Amino acid sequence: MSTLCHHQVCSSTSVTPQEIEDCTEDHGTEGATELDDQEMMALQIRCLNPHVAGDCIRAYLELVPEAAEQQQASDGLTGLHILCKNPFDTSTGDAIRAFLKFSQGDAANVQDDEGMSPFSASCRNDVTFLEDRNFASLTSRWYGCTP
Repeated sequence: MSTLCHHQVCSSTSVTPQEIEDCTEDHGTEGATELDDQEMMALQIRCLNPHVAGDCIRAYLELVPEAAEQQQASDGLTGLHILCKNPFDTSTGDAIRAFLKFSQGDAANVQDDEGMSPFSASCRNDVTFLEDRNFASLTSRWYGCTP
């Protein structure tokens, strides 16, 4: 099960950047971009995990930069789509910035199964994390993350 080490670490409720580094040192990066039984990559699980802070996602992408360019899950979502649907805070912003940096901005244009980019998907959601539900607030937060 060494190839799923990345999946196990990223589903932890107390994952740290050091645990991510240890897993990569012990097991390499080959399992980092594999799909598990649920058709998910480790990065997508990490982005879904509410216990994972932006520094863990950034650490993961520094060790496995190819994960930012990887294919979508079975529903067409990338890790960036998932992050854009999360409540926006400093940690989420750090993770989005890292994702865009390591994908060289290409991840911003990937469309899910409904034809939505990460940004347009976040606009379509019930944007309850924006106090004023103002589109200008959403765009300024998004462009504040772009490299």
